[in-house]
Amino acid sequence: MDKSSIIFTCILFLALGLFSYNLWKIVRNIRLGKSKNRFDQPLKRTKILLKIAFGQTKLFARPASGILHALVYWGFLVITIGTLEMMIDGIFYQIDERSFHVLGSFYNMATASGDVMAVLVLVSCLMFMFRRLFLKINR
Repeated sequence: MDKSSIIFTCILFLALGLFSYNLWKIVRNIRLGKSKNRFDQPLKRTKILLKIAFGQTKLFARPASGILHALVYWGFLVITIGTLEMMIDGIFYQIDERSFHVLGSFYNMATASGDVMAVLVLVSCLMFMFRRLFLKINR
């Protein structure tokens, strides 16, 4: 490891430490509430998780804002894959080639979709800002 990889790794561990500390505080606060068995119907709960959390189906009750919210959500999920690769490259100091380049054409498609999603997230956020500042839509 060279100097820049060591610095990157130190900053990464500092960030992970801060994240862990804040996550611990959130979990501590959640545990203050009454406990409830949330493992009683695993298949039903998994289906609801996939439909509502990942599918973002509740957002589409209001189609205009729902589509924008979904684009931001799914866009950041796709962008996170690229961020993971950048973290790996930062730790191992790879300039010449990317960590996931061995995936071939799938890698090219994934990076292109990350770029497309980044643009869609930006456009969606600008549309949200326009709606908030100029349209004054009642909720």
